[in-house]
Amino acid sequence: MVRLVLIAALAGCYAPDVADCVDRCDSSNLCPDGLTCQAGFCRADGASGTCSTAQDMPDAATAMCPPIPMMQGCTLAGAQPVTPYCYVLCAAATGTSANAFTAGGSWHAAVLDSPGKLAAAVTAAGASPAWIGLEQGSGAAAPDASWSWHGGTAATQLPWNAGQPDDGDHTENGAEQCATLAGSGFSDEACTASHVFLIQP
Repeated sequence: MVRLVLIAALAGCYAPDVADCVDRCDSSNLCPDGLTCQAGFCRADGASGTCSTAQDMPDAATAMCPPIPMMQGCTLAGAQPVTPYCYVLCAAATGTSANAFTAGGSWHAAVLDSPGKLAAAVTAAGASPAWIGLEQGSGAAAPDASWSWHGGTAATQLPWNAGQPDDGDHTENGAEQCATLAGSGFSDEACTASHVFLIQP
């Protein structure tokens, strides 16, 4: 066995850093030689089975974040992303722009639908309010009705900050239909306001 590895190394085809299901990707040109991008992971040709995502394995030390979509509208406003959720803070935009953000078919406004994701997002966002992928449906009957995450999943049991959501000082319902992560909870705001925004792959 050792002789075969040595022969392969001498022949130039041994690459110990090329591993199946380790590197995240959104196109094959981001994968090491010999691997192609399949379902968000760099895979060996002919590999079978599926790779576990970082969201499925929050303890995965080998998970890696895909490249930040700088050319698609995110100007980095915070630290580099950290696994397992790979949250990235982008420079200021309106809530409407933040919720509409999609890049490379994979990055989108952050969905904070678990305590672990919320804790990681609080660390990534820091002290400033940050838009997240949470919007209220138009025509909602009350400030706390009809909220959903990016992709359309209904949002329930949300960690609203004290007194939130409140539609601000507006008298009509639906005046504040976008949400920010502010501190360790959520606040509703008018979608026309400008804040940094949090994205994830």
